[in-house]
Amino acid sequence: MTNRIMTIGNTSPTGYGSHDVYDIRGISSALMARDFKGAKQVKIGNDLRKLVPLEYWRLMGMTDEDFHKADKVCSNTQLYQQAGNAIVVNVLESLFENM
Repeated sequence: MTNRIMTIGNTSPTGYGSHDVYDIRGISSALMARDFKGAKQVKIGNDLRKLVPLEYWRLMGMTDEDFHKADKVCSNTQLYQQAGNAIVVNVLESLFENM
């Protein structure tokens, strides 16, 4: 694991940034509400895999329980957007603790 974003490719014919492919040994890039157009992709071995909404929610520090509540009433597009518009829970808690 390294403390930097490791972009190792792009699957877009135009090089659009949301189609970047990331190495799993690096850290996550910023999650954005527009990611529903092209979810983050990681390379595992020789395979590419898109992060699913649950993984987005986990990266943002939200619980699986909260995700499953939202998953019952929201589309995947809405779930990606909600994660991308969120503030990382752990970061916000740390800010409040240090005020």
